[in-house]
Amino acid sequence: MLQNLMRDRFGFKSHFETKDGDVYLLSRGSKSLDQLKPPKNVAADPRVVIASQQSGVIDGEAQGTNVTADYLALRLARYLRAPVLNETAITGSFDFNLPADSPDNNDIVSAVHSVVERLGLKLKRGRGPIQTLVIDHVQQPSEN
Repeated sequence: MLQNLMRDRFGFKSHFETKDGDVYLLSRGSKSLDQLKPPKNVAADPRVVIASQQSGVIDGEAQGTNVTADYLALRLARYLRAPVLNETAITGSFDFNLPADSPDNNDIVSAVHSVVERLGLKLKRGRGPIQTLVIDHVQQPSEN
């Protein structure tokens, strides 16, 4: 409905392009993946909470329910405010629960890196394909 509204009222035209850009690459680390447990409920909606915030402190607590590596990369991207590409080759879904490890931390990026490392994964900067929305045309809205 929203796409139809944008097209009809604003003459909105767009397309997607894939371009190389700055990303984070999520891969397997040197540590064991033993924190990734089989999901308790495979029918549960996937959920990831990283770096619980209490009183302005980002303590590094992390929980995941019925999570795939692709979904984890998507959620990490929201915390890091940059695209994250999954290069782990981990299949299936998993749960994880990590206790707080940094009671004095106040930086979300360092908390995310800590969580990723404790999961047995690695996160590094790199270049990779990013899907970008390109707006071709937009105009003043039409009359009602």
